[in-house]
Amino acid sequence: MSDAKKKKIPIRAIYLAEISLIILLLVFCFFISAESTRRKLLATYEDGTEMIVESENYEDGIALLSTLGNYKESFSYIEKANNRLTYNHAVDLFNCGDYEAAKSIFEELKDADIANIKNDEKSPSSYIKDIELKLAEIEEKDAKYKEALDCLDSRDYLTAYGLLTELDGYNEKIDSLLEECKTAIKRLAFSNTISAGVRFSAGVTEEGRVEFAGTDPGYKEKLDTWYDIVSVSAKGHFIIGLKNDGTVVTTGQIGNYRIDTSDWRDIIAVSAGELFIVGLKSDGTLTAQGHNGDKQIDIDEWRNIVAVATGARHTVGLDANGEIYITGFGSKGQLKYIENHKDEWTDIVAISAGGRRYSYTAALKKDKTVVVAYPNNLHRFDVSDWDDIIAIAAGDSHLVGLKSSGQVVVATLDSGKSEVIDGWENIKAISAGYEFTLALTETGNVEGIGNEWQGQINVGGWDDIMRKNEWDLIFDEDKEYMFQVQK
Repeated sequence: MSDAKKKKIPIRAIYLAEISLIILLLVFCFFISAESTRRKLLATYEDGTEMIVESENYEDGIALLSTLGNYKESFSYIEKANNRLTYNHAVDLFNCGDYEAAKSIFEELKDADIANIKNDEKSPSSYIKDIELKLAEIEEKDAKYKEALDCLDSRDYLTAYGLLTELDGYNEKIDSLLEECKTAIKRLAFSNTISAGVRFSAGVTEEGRVEFAGTDPGYKEKLDTWYDIVSVSAKGHFIIGLKNDGTVVTTGQIGNYRIDTSDWRDIIAVSAGELFIVGLKSDGTLTAQGHNGDKQIDIDEWRNIVAVATGARHTVGLDANGEIYITGFGSKGQLKYIENHKDEWTDIVAISAGGRRYSYTAALKKDKTVVVAYPNNLHRFDVSDWDDIIAIAAGDSHLVGLKSSGQVVVATLDSGKSEVIDGWENIKAISAGYEFTLALTETGNVEGIGNEWQGQINVGGWDDIMRKNEWDLIFDEDKEYMFQVQK
């Protein structure tokens, strides 16, 4: 067949074929691109979910899934991861003690879905219950702390101490407040609010003022200016007062002996001899001033002292191990006596020093009996039948003991016997001076018996003398703030 007879293909058909081919190519490319995109989306999705579920890399997982929009469950995983981050933050706040902030966050999460919560992890609702308990404890501690501060302000140190011991770790001030309480309690436990001297007597009122009886060598006017006193000693020619803040005031000068305690600090007990004074510091050391002709204030080397007492011419210290220190007139004989009677001088909890003509030292034992050390064997007190004694006071030639029943027993030097003082009942404290004795009643009145030649027992007008619960603590072995004598 000739070319002329061949059928011609229309140009339009050619165009349609080309267009169809192009369309097919485009469709093919589209499907190829779509598949690639799908695979990329899937890979990104799988990477993002793996970061969240497996690696717990929540920040990166959230960032990756956020690029996918609403692809599959991206939003759900992002929400779970965000909830997890929020949960972790709340747990950190809880562990740091920021309970209010943690509770606010947990309350928003309590019904939410959180990524990767494990069986050993608490749920938000469990944390909320714990926080409520913590907040209740904090509220209780806040109340105790405020009460403790109020007790400190009102000088109820025993109650304050008890409250503060329950607040361990509450804040950084607790330790220093406990030390403040301990020092104050010791100061009050060893305080003397009545003191019998030689020619006069002194007493401390509930308001911290000082009462006076006897011959006034010019002290009364100065005593009227004293305030905030918690303890007084008038056994010698001086009257010395211990203030609640641990500072000390005195009546000044006797002859050539000028007493100046303006630089004394942190004192917990004071005692006056005939021409000297001694102060016990809270760190267990002593300070002293005055006459030292008998070496009665050679106390610089004494350490760990928990109680101090002075006679007319000698000083006695008791350390926390129960060892007795004595210096001054008659000290060698007394120390020798104690050395020779070691089996009796054990478990000592309190001391008193007496005698002007014959120095001696009396000690109260934990079993509430009394022992006495003498510089010689010529002069003695008969205290062999004393029992249930809770306080002692050494005078010049007589020794007085306070029984837990409130009765008072007295032994006179060389008398060979002791007796109960008739009419004295419900006594809270005692003091023995030069041939006379004072007693503080439970109502705050003071009674005197013995030598009254200079009016030193004219104490009938004293009706508001300070009485302290801390005086009973010497036998309370469960109180850690009281020293414990080692066996």
